[in-house]
Amino acid sequence: MKGKPAEFHGIDACGLAGLLRDAAEAGLNVLQFRGDSIEVFRRTAAIDQFEHKEEIACRVVALEEDVWAQGTLEKVILLGDVRTSLGVWERWCSRLGRAVAAVQSESDYLELVSIRAGKGAALRKVAGMLGVKWHETMAIGNQIERSVDAAGGRNWRCRSQQCGIVEAGDRLHMPRLLRGRRG
Repeated sequence: MKGKPAEFHGIDACGLAGLLRDAAEAGLNVLQFRGDSIEVFRRTAAIDQFEHKEEIACRVVALEEDVWAQGTLEKVILLGDVRTSLGVWERWCSRLGRAVAAVQSESDYLELVSIRAGKGAALRKVAGMLGVKWHETMAIGNQIERSVDAAGGRNWRCRSQQCGIVEAGDRLHMPRLLRGRRG
């Protein structure tokens, strides 16, 4: 069963259009996440590997048609040499204002997301909805963002793809979190 998002902070595709064109022209694979769809400008071996790894299919859209430059994107991944991705980002970041953040999530991924989106913001929102105090929260994952640290939640980083048991020294209030709020 799919739930309804509690909050959504996307990126204006038109505002990113120049950066995405430059990235494609620099030889990077551009993955645009839009709803249940991931759009790419061309099919490459790296896109095939991404699809296999993530068990998802990408849809090719024509760079020349500009239809892709409309609406709202959830995020963008620039896939390829991260030095090239960072070069493209550095040329565009000042023009994007404070709307977009770049996060290197893997050795060859530079993710572009709304500056208002992140694990820390999501954790804070869910904690508030469940009535859990901020200091009682924690995040576990292999790509924990600094936003969780900055927001004040505890976090542990798993160093492998297969996370095992993560032990925390503090007392956690998991039964309360798992019960949720009754109302």
